[in-house]
Amino acid sequence: MTSIQLALILSQCVSVSVCVSEARVTVETAIKISRKWAADVKGVPSHKTLVMSACGCFHGRTMVPVTMSCDPGTTNGFGPHLPGFIKARRCRHALQLQLMITQVPYNDPTLLQKAMELYGDRLACFIVEPIQGEAGVVVPDAGYLSTASELCKKVRN
Repeated sequence: MTSIQLALILSQCVSVSVCVSEARVTVETAIKISRKWAADVKGVPSHKTLVMSACGCFHGRTMVPVTMSCDPGTTNGFGPHLPGFIKARRCRHALQLQLMITQVPYNDPTLLQKAMELYGDRLACFIVEPIQGEAGVVVPDAGYLSTASELCKKVRN
């Protein structure tokens, strides 16, 4: 299938489609479109929009993916990182949230829900790999992705 054929098919079912050739471009374009949507539709000031991603996912080696990474080997020495990303992590059995360069643990719907409750009004998107490849082919528990989808639907309005 050619890019033109794919674009014609997509035009029948979605309002926006972008053909790209690299994963990093896909992720950065998705973030760009999501932040624009949050500003235009949700009314979030552009300097306050937030992006959340799942820890352990791999999205490339440019500054956006480096900012989203929770791997110290990927992030250390490559700052300052980009603002507007959310990290939630467990710390001594308590929820500790930090703004800036952040992620939510993969396959943890409870912590994802807490983060969305706290920041959903400013959230532009949640980025997650259905099956993590770089982390060693990690498959989430049954129901994780559908729960994440439902949580996203709750905060999108």
